[in-house]
Amino acid sequence: MRYVIMANGHGTRWGGHSGIPKHLIEFEGETLLRRITRQVQTMDPGAEVVISASNPEYETEGARRHAPS
Repeated sequence: MRYVIMANGHGTRWGGHSGIPKHLIEFEGETLLRRITRQVQTMDPGAEVVISASNPEYETEGARRHAPS
């Protein structure tokens, strides 16, 4: 199954976290994007995880990034 993480926003509702985009905040040593990707793949080992984001910093192990036009 394919899972899409929508991460193209600016995270302004988050209120900022030391200037780090919320998608890249680390929790127990991994970014939120990596953590979600890992959790999805744990529950569905055949999962295809796609991160929809223009920001190349959001490249994440175990997922592919789609840059919307």
